[in-house]
Parts: sequence; C-alpha cells; structure tokens
Amino acid sequence: MWGKLFGLAPTLTLSVSALDSVKTVDMGEKTICTLSHVEAGGFNSGCGISRSGGRWYMTAADGPPANGESQGCSAICFD
Repeated sequence: MWGKLFGLAPTLTLSVSALDSVKTVDMGEKTICTLSHVEAGGFNSGCGISRSGGRWYMTAADGPPANGESQGCSAICFD
C-alpha cells in the first residue's frame, strides 16, 4: 500500500517502546517518515514524529503514573 501511495518503496521501518520514560530514535535523513502504528500506553502516553536539520526522529513517551503499560510506536520512512 505505501509504495503505491507515494510511488516509493519503504526504506526503513522501526519500532520503539518506552516504559515510564521518553525514548527518541534517530531515523536518519529520509524524504518522509510517518507513524505506522501506535499502541495504547495508558494515561500521559503518546508517540511523535519530528524533523530537524533534515533528519527524522520518532519519540515514544510513557508518563507517570507508573502503571506497567509500555507505550509502543512504529514508523515507516521513504527515501
């Protein structure tokens, strides 16, 4: 589906999870990146994609209170 949508093949797919913390992954220099899956992580949790200086970053944040649920995020990128 993604290849047909953008006319490109995916060049990177990855996942990150955070348990009571914030984790950021550098996905490198790509043309475009987007979240492809977000798991329910409970209260004060979320996923985000950002771009800075031509590089893409994905962040998983799982905030307090600690409830044992981990926030999972997945992304897909294209060159």
